[in-house]
Amino acid sequence: GVCAHHRCAGPQRMCAPSAPRALTGVPCPADVCAVNCWPSVAGDGTTEVTMEYELVRNMELANVTITIPFPPGCPAPQISTEDGEAVYSAKHNHLQWAVPLVNKDNANGTLEFQVQGVDPGSIFPIAVDFTSTKPFCEMEIGEVLNVETQQPIKFASSTLLSVEQYQIV
Repeated sequence: GVCAHHRCAGPQRMCAPSAPRALTGVPCPADVCAVNCWPSVAGDGTTEVTMEYELVRNMELANVTITIPFPPGCPAPQISTEDGEAVYSAKHNHLQWAVPLVNKDNANGTLEFQVQGVDPGSIFPIAVDFTSTKPFCEMEIGEVLNVETQQPIKFASSTLLSVEQYQIV
C-alpha cells in the first residue's frame, strides 16, 4: 500500500492522508510516526525548514530515516538537530536524517536546516522509512501442527514491520 501525505506549509501542523490509503484501507506508517514539515523563505532568499517526527502509536521504531531531496548543484544546507544525525550528500543530492531508535522515551524530534536559493517545493517528496519488530495489530502464532498427525511441532517465528512507501509530497 502507498501512503502519501500532503506537504504542510505555513503554520499548519497536521498532514491529511491522501486517497490511496483511504481507498485501500492499508495501514499507513503515519499512523505510527507522523512527520511534519514547515518550509518558508526568508527575505534574503534563504529557505528555512523545520521538520518534526512524533511517535503516534506506542511502538518501538528502529532505523528511522527521513530523506529530503535537493536540486543538483545547490549549496550545502546549514543543519541543526539534537535528535539522531543529519548528513547532506552532494553526490546523492539529499539530506538524510537518521534516528536509530524512536520509542516512548524518544517520542519526538526536530530537524532544522537553511539553504540559500532553493525553492521550498524542490525538497519534496520527502521519504520516510523505519522498521519495527511489533506489527500494527497484536498477533502471534499459538502453535504449529503436523498435517498428518495433528501433533504440535517445535517452531520459531520472528516479526518485522517495514515501510513499503511513506512520502510527504
